[in-house]
Amino acid sequence: MTTLIQCPGHSSSVAIDRGHNVSTANAGARNRWHVFVDFPNDAGRPFIVLVSASGVRPGPALPGLYHPLRLNPDALTWAVLAGALPQLTGLAGTLDPRGTARGLIDLSALGPAARGTPFWLVGLVLDPGPPLTVRRTSPPVVVQVR
Repeated sequence: MTTLIQCPGHSSSVAIDRGHNVSTANAGARNRWHVFVDFPNDAGRPFIVLVSASGVRPGPALPGLYHPLRLNPDALTWAVLAGALPQLTGLAGTLDPRGTARGLIDLSALGPAARGTPFWLVGLVLDPGPPLTVRRTSPPVVVQVR
């Protein structure tokens, strides 16, 4: 809880909603988004935000998960993981001491032909040591090119 003002007999506060593990916000330009990653119980652990243009069902089964991953990996997923798209940055790394991280998706150079195209984001927290396993996943978030 963050206190904004204090007056005798009154107070106003803002509670930060940490219930969304992956969320987006406009980054000041059309088709440019901040990607916020928030796994408060996993500070210091490695994370990845997977990106796909192929939807969320059926999704592959991953070792250690009781349900399929809610994202269909495709060529976009592999390109982002390989670091081949400089327009998508900060989508992998280590969560800070609060369990948060921030990335950027900048598709502002896309023309009007891409308008309406959706893509999905899913955050993963990893347990790095052998074998590499997925500790936690986020629900999918859909973003649409404007």
